Amino acid sequence: MEMTSRALALAFLFGSVPALAAETPPSASAPGESPESPESPPASSESGPDISSQLREASERYQRALKSYDDGNFDAALVEFRRAYELAPTFRILYNLGVVSLELRDYASALGYFERYLVDGAASISAEQRAEVEKKIRDLSTHVAHVTVVVDLPGAEIAVDDRPVGASPLAAPLRINAGTRKISARASGRVPDVRVIELAGGDSSRVELNLTNPRTPVAVLPPPSAEPPSRPIPWLAWGGTAVLTGAAVLVGLQAVAADRDYDDALDTPGTSRERLDDADAKATRLSVAADVLGVGALALGGYALYLTLRPAESASPAAALELGLDLGPRGARLRGSF
Repeated sequence: MEMTSRALALAFLFGSVPALAAETPPSASAPGESPESPESPPASSESGPDISSQLREASERYQRALKSYDDGNFDAALVEFRRAYELAPTFRILYNLGVVSLELRDYASALGYFERYLVDGAASISAEQRAEVEKKIRDLSTHVAHVTVVVDLPGAEIAVDDRPVGASPLAAPLRINAGTRKISARASGRVPDVRVIELAGGDSSRVELNLTNPRTPVAVLPPPSAEPPSRPIPWLAWGGTAVLTGAAVLVGLQAVAADRDYDDALDTPGTSRERLDDADAKATRLSVAADVLGVGALALGGYALYLTLRPAESASPAAALELGLDLGPRGARLRGSF
């Protein structure tokens, strides 16, 4: 009777039917299991070279997986066990996949592998081994949640934490590891939709993803700048200060010259009293005017400095400043309002 590739795989790995050939190496055991010796009658003459090559590769990958498991490289062990199962799909490899997934804290995958192991193994599993696996299943059930994912577009790719898990519509709720999970859906020519949810063990949740009418994203504006507002420069005040300063210097020079003329008049013999009085009055008048202008320049300069340095929000228009200078025969007078 002709043997199928699946039957040959089972024979090759675990001896459930006659083995392929004498030169075929015996199968290795799963982590934590004892090896089972295959039966050793003569190989079937109907086995083809393609099947033999496929099973040899399965054996090699199985051995690599066991070594990676012993070395603590569980990611590599998981990949090799999966490849071995694809080439030789025996239920015992499902147990190995469950054990490695448990080491990787992928409780949802481990739970699925152990459940399939019990179903596919059926009566071939001992009562002791079945009890052990059933206990693992009960423990793992407290670490997973169930999520019903609904997408408004059929055929969309659904992913959990960026790992594809199927296409919409899903036949059943997803079994997902507890924790913070990202669930997304994408389709060609559509804007992907993403949800991030928190799940506790035993939760049942529903997620709806929208690809036909995507929600308008909310623009996140940057925080306002912390730079202080700019202050207007009181050009009028500073201009008035410059004018008063220049006038004070000019009048001061004239006062110095008038005072020198008065001294010269005193030193000149025959100078009349009237001329001396006029020279003295002129020098006094110019000196007073220079002093007033100097004080005005200092006052206005101080006010301009205040307007420049004070906070911008409290600044008032510098145009409100009014200044005036009155010059008369008896001196000069500065007037103004702030």
